[in-house]
Amino acid sequence: MIRILAFSLLLALSACSLLGSDNDPEIHYFVAQVNSISVPASIRASDTLTVFLYGWLGNSGCYGFERFEAEREPSRLELAVIGSVVDAEICTTVMVPVPPKYDVVPPLEGPFELVIRQPGGSTLERTVEVVEE
Repeated sequence: MIRILAFSLLLALSACSLLGSDNDPEIHYFVAQVNSISVPASIRASDTLTVFLYGWLGNSGCYGFERFEAEREPSRLELAVIGSVVDAEICTTVMVPVPPKYDVVPPLEGPFELVIRQPGGSTLERTVEVVEE
């Protein structure tokens, strides 16, 4: 009898945990708007290229940085900043910036083309001259 009771209790708890997952907030992912970038005009082929990023993920604590999506070739980088937002009833009021920088490790070939993907399919582009040592 105790085994049947224990099994019934375990079954009931499992069912409750499955039903309770409907209350979990949803997370949505998006390509973040990068307002501007800053890179040097030229760089040596063996140096790390630091790309400084400026923009905002959102205007509340429900927004956050998720990851960078990068496609790299020797003379080109296509980069997207992926953010996330949680559907929550209460969020702190705070501006959430995009990550401040992205490092492109050598070797670099030039001219090096940098393409930042934006929402809606547009891009922000810069070219950096690569100087041989």
